[in-house]
Amino acid sequence: MYCFGEFALDPGRRTLLRGGSPIALTPKAFDVLFFLLQNPNRLIRKEELLQGVWGDTFVEDGNLTQYISHLRKALGDNSEDARLIVTIARKGYQFAGDVVVSQAALAAQVEGQLTGTERLRTDAQTTPDIPRIEAAQANA
Repeated sequence: MYCFGEFALDPGRRTLLRGGSPIALTPKAFDVLFFLLQNPNRLIRKEELLQGVWGDTFVEDGNLTQYISHLRKALGDNSEDARLIVTIARKGYQFAGDVVVSQAALAAQVEGQLTGTERLRTDAQTTPDIPRIEAAQANA
């Protein structure tokens, strides 16, 4: 589970939630967001993103731009005032939000035990080797 702001992305179920409600994404848009979330706060070159999501299949830059636009719209972001997905001109993209990685976040959020990722961050253990990624532990 990858939590950022009021969103939670569940790779196993291939769902994106906003406050517990699902947000519709195309399969490739989901894959692009998942790749960005796995590499937060660093420049992801277009070539790396294309390779990571499409493998050896040829994809034009315009298609990638459309997926990024779709994601920004779904996340309430835009290219002029990008808070989450930042475009680095002629180079690539960067996911700029704080990401919390948690196995229990979806269950807790759906059950109404959490109002957002802030509570998860309070109990999170920071790993110095991985900048700005926090691992949240489930409360037993």
